[in-house]
Amino acid sequence: MYSILSDINMVLNQKEKALDNIKIAASMDPNTEEYYAKIADCYYQMGNYQDAYLYYKEATVFDITNVQYRFY
Repeated sequence: MYSILSDINMVLNQKEKALDNIKIAASMDPNTEEYYAKIADCYYQMGNYQDAYLYYKEATVFDITNVQYRFY
């Protein structure tokens, strides 16, 4: 549910709310790589590239073969 809310927030350009919601989703299910990638996407779109990098790196822990994350 929080992941969907985060997606809606991003469409509405509510990046802070999107970040809050996806962090809640990640805390409820910490083994879902998609959440870490979405957190990274939020940070990236907010211009916080350092935190974006850290969360993209975290997403690679779950799937090191995902080429999308390896560029960060």
